[in-house]
Amino acid sequence: MADEGHDAIPTELTRGQARRWRAACASDNPVDQMSPTYLVTDEIDPLLLGRALARVVRQHAPLRTRIVAGPDGEPVATLRAAPDSYPVKVVDLTGQPTERQADASTRFGATDSAVPVDLATDWPMRVTLVTLEPRRHLLFLTISHVVADGWSCGVVIRGIQSHFRALSRGEATDPGDPQKTLEAAWAAFVAESAERERSGWYTRDLGWWRRRLGGAFGVPASDAGPGKGSGESPGEGARSTVALSLPFGLPDPLGKGMRQLASSLRSTTFTITLAALAAVLADLTGTPETVVSVPYAGREEEEHEPLVGLFSDRLLLRVPVDRTATFPELVEQAQEVLLDAVDHASTPSYLVEEALAQDDPEAAHAPSVCMQIYPRSMCDAEPTEPGDLAFRLLGFRTPALHDGLALHMVEPDGGPTTGRLTHLPSFMNPAQAAEFLVFLFRVLSTAVRDQGCSVAEILRAARRGTGAEGGIEVGMGAGTSDDVVLWEQDDWVAASARSHP
Repeated sequence: MADEGHDAIPTELTRGQARRWRAACASDNPVDQMSPTYLVTDEIDPLLLGRALARVVRQHAPLRTRIVAGPDGEPVATLRAAPDSYPVKVVDLTGQPTERQADASTRFGATDSAVPVDLATDWPMRVTLVTLEPRRHLLFLTISHVVADGWSCGVVIRGIQSHFRALSRGEATDPGDPQKTLEAAWAAFVAESAERERSGWYTRDLGWWRRRLGGAFGVPASDAGPGKGSGESPGEGARSTVALSLPFGLPDPLGKGMRQLASSLRSTTFTITLAALAAVLADLTGTPETVVSVPYAGREEEEHEPLVGLFSDRLLLRVPVDRTATFPELVEQAQEVLLDAVDHASTPSYLVEEALAQDDPEAAHAPSVCMQIYPRSMCDAEPTEPGDLAFRLLGFRTPALHDGLALHMVEPDGGPTTGRLTHLPSFMNPAQAAEFLVFLFRVLSTAVRDQGCSVAEILRAARRGTGAEGGIEVGMGAGTSDDVVLWEQDDWVAASARSHP
């Protein structure tokens, strides 16, 4: 998308934005962006959509940011003027067979998400509307991860919904308090980040992280799957960031059991899954403590929540696994580890990783494991008023994977729990990935059913295959129930084209 002009208003980047820009410039794979896909089930006027997007962009400075290299190679940022109508590419697939629509949409999503967003010439966000039927569309967004984080995608979608509603009712643009409040909140965060940089605030917890993670083990690729040593070799390419992705769906009894167990323990399904993942990794590696990274929103103040920007980081969690403990006791341990990490989240993870690499150079090369569970309410924009557009997240593409293994799950809103396991080919092959998923969910199923058993007993039962894995769907069509499935081996796009009136 070509730049349509800018006013060259100087602006400041946060330390996180500047660092990501430098990393992208120095990388052999400079594509650092997010590409969510949403199902929209209503009639959409593309011109009205462009005007709604223009209002969103006008409110959020990061979506108008242009970054070029200065004479010293450091990033120089300016702000563009918001357009009257934001550029929207429209692809019309109405009248074509469902299979052709799915194939064309999948190929488009894979191609578009791989095209870099050049912040020197492009808008930070690229938008495409694919029409399948008059009242069914796919909205593809590609947003630079240099200026914004995953939380921001939800802010953008809810902003589109709100402004589209206002425009469809003929309401005039309100450039007053809402825009000024958002701009002021973002400017305050940027200024605070600069002050924290000067004061050394970001390094105040570095010693705690060094003590907590020193000597911890990553997960070597050779220990990645239950079938380690079996199947095809992942082959060369240990430094590859091109990932494979495997979708899955859980049977309703398991999902409900996890939520009930979390409620009884006054915990969350996130912590339940974290405890099970820690147990599985300990079993597969023979190491009682492996490191799992989890995304951290980093939005410390309430006024940060409605902002588009780069706030997020990740927390490195070292969960000790006592095989004689019961699963509820392991969940309690995982909860304590998570809360301790949040209390010390002031130090960015990259400073922690750099410090650990200095202490143990080999640790820097160990593949990492990441997990996240997203509430469905955070992913979507449900109608709040009559005539509202409904946006339902179908998939989330990232062209590169920086972890050896990433487990992403979406909390249901009445339907099944679904998600995807993304992994580097050098970390595990597709057969091992499927085995890993089934083993993990056997552990969860056994833990939910037999809470009084020790972790060792749960792992043995899962290895014997006595967990209720029969309803677990892994692979093409997993977690789907309707007619359009957009999925491919190297990148999963979407689960379901079900309508949500």
